[in-house]
Amino acid sequence: PIFAAWLPMHVCIIQRVMMAVRQAGADSRVINLCFPDAVNAILARQGLAPAMGAGNADLLIPNFQRAVAARLGGNEREVEVSLVAHHSLTGMGPYDTQDTIPYYIRVLHGGRDVTAELPVDQMMYQAGQDRLPGAQLDSLAASSMVKNALAILRDSHLRTFAPGPAGLIGGYPVEVARSSVEVRLPADLAMDEAMALNQRAQKRDGISEIAADGTVSLTEKAWKSMYDLSGYRMPAFGPDESYRRAMELIDVYHGLRAKYGVKREVP
Repeated sequence: PIFAAWLPMHVCIIQRVMMAVRQAGADSRVINLCFPDAVNAILARQGLAPAMGAGNADLLIPNFQRAVAARLGGNEREVEVSLVAHHSLTGMGPYDTQDTIPYYIRVLHGGRDVTAELPVDQMMYQAGQDRLPGAQLDSLAASSMVKNALAILRDSHLRTFAPGPAGLIGGYPVEVARSSVEVRLPADLAMDEAMALNQRAQKRDGISEIAADGTVSLTEKAWKSMYDLSGYRMPAFGPDESYRRAMELIDVYHGLRAKYGVKREVP
């Protein structure tokens, strides 16, 4: 849950990118890799939402597809996954020692719905465990970004998954074209249900609420964990104070490195 305590460092970068795009009068489609599950929603409140995000729960899907193909036969390209999930799913899997992390999944194999035939929670957890370790994970995130960028450039109407489409919290199945990124939910899931699911899931990353003006309220557990660790107190912050907060958090980070004797940057 302490993850959200570093959120200003993500917000301030993309906020400035989006302000530059607007000021330049460019009709650019921005794909955000800086915690898009939350950042895109925060900036949407300022009219600065990127077109979509990449990475995060999208990184679970290739391993999940391979696992389904290995279990049922055929090629992973025959496996179609419709996923509604927040970034929090990638860090802890669908369950941990406390309670489940809400998400929705529908799995088609060769066009047939096989969701009920699969131990999806177990397979989703294993998909997270089987990701590339450490800095190697960056290559998978880059692949997610390239996939989404090519879908826009080629106007391919690709059906895929993306975090933060249209300034929404969390990730959704989408159709990506040059001029639009549209959420494409299965018929049995209403949009308000999908949004509520991701709003519940964001609490597991330490975000209690993203208000109408973009102000982020952290869960008590998140901000108190950071305070206990470093003495830095931030129960909430607004998007326009994200740069100041980010600079303060950099000092916090270096202080923690010195305190615990970390000799090198994390790769």
